[in-house]
Amino acid sequence: MSLVLVPLVLAIVMASIILHEVAHGLAALMFGDDTAKEAGRLTLNPIVHIDLIGSIFLPVVCLLMGAPMIGWAKPVPVDFNRLPSRFADLCVSLAGIAVNFTLAVGAGLLIRTSPHWLVWIFGSDVSQGQMYALLGPLMLVAQINLVLGVFNLMPVPPLDGWRIWGVWLPYDWRMFIEMKAMWFMIALFILLPYLPVFWLVNLLYTLLIGL
Repeated sequence: MSLVLVPLVLAIVMASIILHEVAHGLAALMFGDDTAKEAGRLTLNPIVHIDLIGSIFLPVVCLLMGAPMIGWAKPVPVDFNRLPSRFADLCVSLAGIAVNFTLAVGAGLLIRTSPHWLVWIFGSDVSQGQMYALLGPLMLVAQINLVLGVFNLMPVPPLDGWRIWGVWLPYDWRMFIEMKAMWFMIALFILLPYLPVFWLVNLLYTLLIGL
């Protein structure tokens, strides 16, 4: 990846994961849990959300290695015991993922309709450089948010997918996995290249932008 793109990619990653976390807090607030609000986390201010490992170190390592972009912010605090139902729990857990997929779909729609609005902006003599200046960032938004959305659906704590899928496991199994969460995350990162995660991301990306 060109060094010129590094600040743009990091900015998109930061914005995407911050919106992901704020969505969790807003969804929890809708269902009566104001923990995130009281903690001052319902803000787009990146300073309160940055996690040194997930927001800076890991994205930079991914860039240097040419790997798909993965990262996270500090989890927004949610007291799931204050949520009124399993449905509320599910909605809160899905909120961040829904934001990532919404951003990806929005970027995809703009890319698909670009022949119309590019001409409207630049006229019929739109150049390749002008096209790339606008479509390049949109492609990054779609790719990065698809990776974040699919990755967070993985049923491994502390990812959102754990609260979505892990609840169906026997209680003893859930407790064991949660107690060993760090080891399961390490195993996930080791096995990630062999899992169909990025195959699914590439499929969704192709379907989304129509290439």
